[in-house]
Amino acid sequence: MYDYSILDEYIKQNGQIIILIIGMMNSLKSKISKELLISLNENTKTKIKLINLCNFYKKDKHIKFTDENDTFNNYDINSNYNFNELNKTIKEHKNVIIYGSTIDITKINFKINFTFLLSSTKTRIKECVEKQNIMQNEELMQKYVKKYYLPYYDNLKEKIKPDKIVNIKKIDETDEEIIDKYTTEIFDVLKHFIENIVYKSS
Repeated sequence: MYDYSILDEYIKQNGQIIILIIGMMNSLKSKISKELLISLNENTKTKIKLINLCNFYKKDKHIKFTDENDTFNNYDINSNYNFNELNKTIKEHKNVIIYGSTIDITKINFKINFTFLLSSTKTRIKECVEKQNIMQNEELMQKYVKKYYLPYYDNLKEKIKPDKIVNIKKIDETDEEIIDKYTTEIFDVLKHFIENIVYKSS
């Protein structure tokens, strides 16, 4: 896609590159992150490592909460994750793409260089909920998304202050087309950010 030797120069100047990709349900964050990794590693001496925040999930520690007699398993919440272990991993691997559903920036001890938030439409969220059978019925799903899920991500957005919000939409496109389209968009934005920083310093 691009001769990205400039990425090596960025890492040389900054000592690391840590890219954070936070995505809502059905934003295809995993596949987009993997494709971005391939694109970045194609023409660099310094190889980037991919880190999935799910690897730091506390097994069977999801939060249950009840609202008007409805009980939810809340998986996308910071208390479900072991950020101490994430800190240890980042200490060993400083050039990484971190991806997942959420992150608590008050519990990490490393600097994130670039942050992307992948938003998802209500239709795509609904598709994910139905596919995974997370909710018992339509009414319950709509209540969860409207009252808890979307407000949580609005609050998270304010905390992580993304450099770019990428709106993942489904307009007569296959998942493969969506992945290619938005991986390219993120790559181009990242390229622009890095070039501005490197050339400003030179």
